[in-house]
Amino acid sequence: MRDVATTAVLAAKYMTRFRCLAGDCEATCCGGGIIPVQESNHRRLTILGQGDAAALALIEHGIQRTPEGPDFARIRFDDGECSMRDGAGLCTIHQRFGHGALFEVCATYPRYASKVDDDLELFGTLACPEVARLALLADDAFELADFTLEEAPRIFRNQFRTESPYYRPFKPVRAALVRLMSEPEYALPDKLFVLLWIADKLKGVLRQGGGAVSPTELDRALGAISQPEVLDHLIRSFKDLVLDGNLAFSVIVASLRPPPEPRHGAQTAGFDAIWQAAVAAMGPALAPDATPTDVELGQAWSRYLRLRAELPRGSEARADLLLTRYVVNHLLTTPYMLSNSSFEFGYDLVVRAACLRLLLTTELSRGADDDAERDAQMVRVIYSFVRAVEHSDSLTVLRRALDAQGLAGLPHAVGFLAVWRPAS
Repeated sequence: MRDVATTAVLAAKYMTRFRCLAGDCEATCCGGGIIPVQESNHRRLTILGQGDAAALALIEHGIQRTPEGPDFARIRFDDGECSMRDGAGLCTIHQRFGHGALFEVCATYPRYASKVDDDLELFGTLACPEVARLALLADDAFELADFTLEEAPRIFRNQFRTESPYYRPFKPVRAALVRLMSEPEYALPDKLFVLLWIADKLKGVLRQGGGAVSPTELDRALGAISQPEVLDHLIRSFKDLVLDGNLAFSVIVASLRPPPEPRHGAQTAGFDAIWQAAVAAMGPALAPDATPTDVELGQAWSRYLRLRAELPRGSEARADLLLTRYVVNHLLTTPYMLSNSSFEFGYDLVVRAACLRLLLTTELSRGADDDAERDAQMVRVIYSFVRAVEHSDSLTVLRRALDAQGLAGLPHAVGFLAVWRPAS
């Protein structure tokens, strides 16, 4: 195998510019989450700490054995923060023993390195505030460039070969969807509708256990969504639909509502503050301890519609531009094969985007003194959502609930686009 540390990696430009802010980060990656510790890492640290009583005490307290599995051990978090951070917010393990002693997640985060066949790719997670700024605010953030890694990736976010039928079309499908989302002439909800349409058309073959996909048929299907006349026809049909957003709104609220008990740490505290702003904007039906009726949820939905209608057009356009970049990053970092079908993947992505659009609307309704503050508000909402919601099991629970209630079809997925549409 070639030495990937000296091999050019295909990277988004935003990751070629990334530098960790360490203790200066407003929402350090050392807060919350689950960080597994491999047995080999634990043994190496123990050897490095021999003769250093303080280091051994740090290791003993900071690493919690988990004999019940699935990991050998996990980092211990005290009040939501990594117990191995010092008073300045810096990693004590890194300071004492160097980068090589870090646990796999700590050594690579927020970088997402993937290996597809023999190709290496480098993107990042928007859970990191600095990555989010670089990816969401720069016009050239998603241009691809050759980049030389300083060291080989210790772990891959994704590693697979495109040999089985479900995996084989991965690269052309991803490229087509990224191209669709990058079309500047169409609004974001229109493009998300087209994404759902093509994902639904392909779900019979792009699914777990499906048969081989004809390259000719696939090229024809993917090529259709790059033709202006096809896009125009699909978008006109979308605009003719009458959407009722009440159901989608109730699902979003039930999925995002934090627990009544206060949560601590960078993983959740920021998101909970954003949700409290949504409660203030749309009413107590969204409160963490609320059990609202359908009527109360309908009233909250009506308040959301008013907030959205009152947003300045420039704020709406900017929000959808940043959301489009969020969607593109998801397409680049998350293979559709992690879902049971192409449609399930598309449905999940639309739900994520709808959740964020609702949160961005309520946040922007608070007003901003200037464009820079508005951008900062939206970046904060997006990285807080990724941390608290995407890095938890909330969306998995949502998906199961939709399936259990028979709400897993194309009409139900399209209903989430009502978050963007004017009231009927």
